[in-house]
Amino acid sequence: MNKRLLEVLQKQPKQQRIAFILCEVGGFTYKEIAQEMNISVGAVGRYISNVRQELFQVAQRENIDFELRISL
Repeated sequence: MNKRLLEVLQKQPKQQRIAFILCEVGGFTYKEIAQEMNISVGAVGRYISNVRQELFQVAQRENIDFELRISL
């Protein structure tokens, strides 16, 4: 992942960042994430959507290639 996008990710609220990483890096399902974090599946979806939207907006604004399902 691009360094700038990693900076943006690190600035996201902790719960949102964790949900995003579990999904995009760990490959967990929303249901698995919800169980692990003790939150609803709907909350997981909102958290991940918020992070994706922020990353996409920064990538678009700064002309950065952005692809989900990242690997570290």
